[in-house]
Amino acid sequence: MIFMTPVSSLPPSAQENAPLRPTTADILYACPRFRILVIGRTGVGKSALINEAFGVSEGSVEHDKRGKADIDKEILSRANDRFVLHDSLGFEPGEGANLDTVLAFIKGRNRMREVKDKLHAIWLCFEIPVAGSRVVEKGTELLLKEKMEGRLGDIPIIAVFTKYDKLVAKVRIPDLQAKGPGSASTNKPSAEHVAKTADAVLQELCIAPFQECLNNIQPALSHASVNNTQKVLHVIVSTKPKYRSTLDNLIQLTQNLVIDYFNEAGIVVGIAQRLNRDVKTTTSIKVGKGKYWMSLGTTLDFPGKTFEECLRVLHDDIVNVWSFMDDYQYLYCQEFRKIIYKFVDIRPKPEGDSYANGAFPAAPIVLPIAAAMVLAAWLHDVYTASREALQRLMLYIIQLTLIMQIIFWLCDMQESGHQKPLTRRIIKPACEIYDETPQSNQLRLEIEKYARGANLLNRKTTFERTEQLINKFRISPEAEEEQKAPVEKDNFFLADGEGW
Repeated sequence: MIFMTPVSSLPPSAQENAPLRPTTADILYACPRFRILVIGRTGVGKSALINEAFGVSEGSVEHDKRGKADIDKEILSRANDRFVLHDSLGFEPGEGANLDTVLAFIKGRNRMREVKDKLHAIWLCFEIPVAGSRVVEKGTELLLKEKMEGRLGDIPIIAVFTKYDKLVAKVRIPDLQAKGPGSASTNKPSAEHVAKTADAVLQELCIAPFQECLNNIQPALSHASVNNTQKVLHVIVSTKPKYRSTLDNLIQLTQNLVIDYFNEAGIVVGIAQRLNRDVKTTTSIKVGKGKYWMSLGTTLDFPGKTFEECLRVLHDDIVNVWSFMDDYQYLYCQEFRKIIYKFVDIRPKPEGDSYANGAFPAAPIVLPIAAAMVLAAWLHDVYTASREALQRLMLYIIQLTLIMQIIFWLCDMQESGHQKPLTRRIIKPACEIYDETPQSNQLRLEIEKYARGANLLNRKTTFERTEQLINKFRISPEAEEEQKAPVEKDNFFLADGEGW
């Protein structure tokens, strides 16, 4: 049995006398899963798209049999319980029954009262044509008309054009043939030339006809009269590793649209997806920012909590967002917390000091703090006791987020291409990689400088500075490539069964 996140099943009202409750627990209580409808003909690549986006392997999502789909069936994954899939075939010419079924399903879900029961997004999938075939069939056009005229509500619909890699391959072969005989190195077209040619073909066969269809749906209205909730945006994707950035774009666009539709569901998009590291990072920030603004101006009297309790709820919120396959809850265990505590201890550690190995001083810092908090939302409520507390809180938030990025990256290096259950073989090296980077010392210096001059009454400035530092020190793709070779060369991973 896989435990995805240690969140309570009780509603917030039942937790008044309980320990500090992670904000993600409340979000996941309201919306435990991202609910998505994927529409497309058999063979368009829906299964591969879902598997890649949500980091699951073939067979872990119980897709319906080829040529059949029950749109009402909730399709779950044993490897990722943060999304629920509804599957529908495309709209074949002359078949109106499936369109009626899809429209009835969407409208029925729109009438649901609870956020968790509503449909949160629709991916309308088309295989990119490599000849002059029709892009949008009549049934699809009628669905788009319902959307653009406002009869499907605010639910985002994204047109997803799949198998871009096949179009590139079709473009490359004629290019090679046109150059005539010779060595492969001489005749091989440049990647830039192939990309430009593919984009031109894509525009002619796919994007222009699709946009023309949208423009023709409401001829009596100007295009500007279609508001943002009625618009249908499109993305080009391929599930091949070389084109991973196209899937990143799909995930980013989906979250941006869903979070405007339902904030909780938009956060769960970030939690559920296991493809885009930047979306994970920004989701942590979005969670913190939401709670921060909600807490402004509060006059409620909350009991004092120890510094360790504050860090515990911060830790759980950040880890919950990353949603690794952490079967044995390694990221929540005390051993891992102690490793992160060591990064937070900003004071010089004399020889033999009791907290040199990650334990807190015997006398805890008692801080007045709200009952539900996340990231930097409550920093200014808690650090008035000392600027040292401010430094430690900011360090914990930012450094744990950066370590989560490295764990995510190391998981990507696994041969499977999909996330496997998390082990200590990945967690400890991630901490060591972070500790050895010059950025870790630079971050500590910047936080120390900020804390010395911070206005303790200005909450917004502290949150903004925390967000700035996360963005400044987040891992770039270039840095990943630089680190990847030495990690592989030095066999950095621990053997199974080794301790922390």
